Amino acid sequence: MKVVYAWDTKLYNKVYDNIDDIVRDINNGTIKSFKLVEKYVPGDRITSYLEQMANEKNREIIYTDDVHPFLYSDISISDCVMNPSFFNKHRDVIINALENQIRNSDSTYYTIPDYLYSDELLDYLLKKKDVTITIRDVDLSDEIIRKIKDKHIDAYLEKNGIRNQISSRYVLCFHTVEQLETADFIYMDTNYLGELDVNDLKYINSSCVIDFHYSRDRKDYYPKILDFIEKLNNTDKSHIVKIKVDKRSLFNKVFLDKEFNNVNIIVHNDLYDYSFKEYKDEEKRLDQIIEPLKGKELSPLERFLAIYNIVKNFKKYKENTNQKEESRYLRYILDNDYMVCVGFAKLLEVLCDKVGIDVKNLSVAVDTSYDDGFTIEEKEVEDSGHARCIVSMDDDKYNVHGLYVSDPTWDNQLDENRLNNVLMTFDKMDVSRRMFYYSIYSPILDIHNFKEFNEQINYLLKKEMKENRFIQNNTFEYKLLYAYNSVIERVLDNINCDPKYDYFTQKRITCKTEKDYEKLLTELGNYLLTRINQKVDENIIFEASTYAGKVIGQEKEIDKDKYYELDKLSFPYEIDNENDHNLIGRSK
Repeated sequence: MKVVYAWDTKLYNKVYDNIDDIVRDINNGTIKSFKLVEKYVPGDRITSYLEQMANEKNREIIYTDDVHPFLYSDISISDCVMNPSFFNKHRDVIINALENQIRNSDSTYYTIPDYLYSDELLDYLLKKKDVTITIRDVDLSDEIIRKIKDKHIDAYLEKNGIRNQISSRYVLCFHTVEQLETADFIYMDTNYLGELDVNDLKYINSSCVIDFHYSRDRKDYYPKILDFIEKLNNTDKSHIVKIKVDKRSLFNKVFLDKEFNNVNIIVHNDLYDYSFKEYKDEEKRLDQIIEPLKGKELSPLERFLAIYNIVKNFKKYKENTNQKEESRYLRYILDNDYMVCVGFAKLLEVLCDKVGIDVKNLSVAVDTSYDDGFTIEEKEVEDSGHARCIVSMDDDKYNVHGLYVSDPTWDNQLDENRLNNVLMTFDKMDVSRRMFYYSIYSPILDIHNFKEFNEQINYLLKKEMKENRFIQNNTFEYKLLYAYNSVIERVLDNINCDPKYDYFTQKRITCKTEKDYEKLLTELGNYLLTRINQKVDENIIFEASTYAGKVIGQEKEIDKDKYYELDKLSFPYEIDNENDHNLIGRSK
């Protein structure tokens, strides 16, 4: 077996041969730590890059001997090494120098190997502020580990070459003790709460607003927050917790019947901060609106159409030009005379949520330049914001399955009972009077075959890799995997009301390679083709709506002659994927 002498490699740039030079450089801070090692034989435990190479090539390494007792390296992949016999001969002098160096150092990073460790030295370091300590090859008692954790420092225990963190300076969601004690507000993420140590809650000051932002982990988001609040409620201080609520039914199921003595709950929903009481009162108002549906046997399509009719007839479209928010948000439109598209879409979303129909708000921009006369003459595009909804519908009774666009604003004719825009396919949405500009992810919802899906995905991947400035300095492989993950995540955001959203989200999280992402995209694309542009015959809509109206006692004759199906030739735009903003461009 060939032998490699470590002092002949480029990994070590200085060789010491006497104790005086070593002590001198310990005292001046050049030498801070080292490993005691004489040689490495292939098959032994690997602790360095050099040993890994030696093991692969079947080489023995001689690290130190009597002539080369200490090797110094300033390369991060190599440790300084000392001959064990030399160390034992000069043990007291070396330990004394190392301890003095630590006590006189202003560093915040310390490594304590087994030959240097003592409880006294550890206690000294624990008195320092913002330190990071690595303890090597020492068996620490539970009492010592608890003492380290209570100091909230970054501490690691390295044994047999494996490094594990035993303590962190971060107490809750990457917040330090100092931040918890002094901050006016802190952001919380349930994904990073981890195993909650109730002892850490004592650091949060009473005036601090603890702000939970919505998590994609919809299943555990609210239960995790409840667990946190219940523990917080049992402390001897009062606290303020703000919860961003995206889906009211999930929040209500966990929180609505709860009361807390020491925790003031703020519910952030519909761009407003509700007190817990205000939120509960508003929920009662919403429950009153859907009272006619309670206890009635209705299929999903019938329930949706009953809600749609309630919403589109809730009041006449009217803008409050002086206070625009009063036409848009639940806290106003439930009581006043104003309501515009944002209010119609939001009311449809929250009422459908109450009856088990999944709906997502869809914010778009619509072209209003053709409103008068619906002509195709050349004129400057005039666009305006508009709110609609995407509805996930699965009804076996009527065999209706898919994702649809719903627009109660455009059916808001109180003197007529229109259902023109209730369950639009994306094809029909393309030609329904006022058109919207696509966001770059919207065309993914208007596909007819896998080729179109693949073209859209490739366009989005190229755009992400080219324009995302945060990944430009990385390798092609990194940028590609990042783009796959980002694009799929945002495509799924468009269908977060679909029953398989959580399924595909979990699959996305587990993807590691390009092959994994391609496999997921194939499955996702084929699934979307079963959900998108699945036209619903108008007679089915009329039948289900009529039946629902009879059951809930709100029957009203439908203006069937008002139901229109526009010819796609009248559509004056085409999608332009070469456009930087992917806006709809003029084609006629």
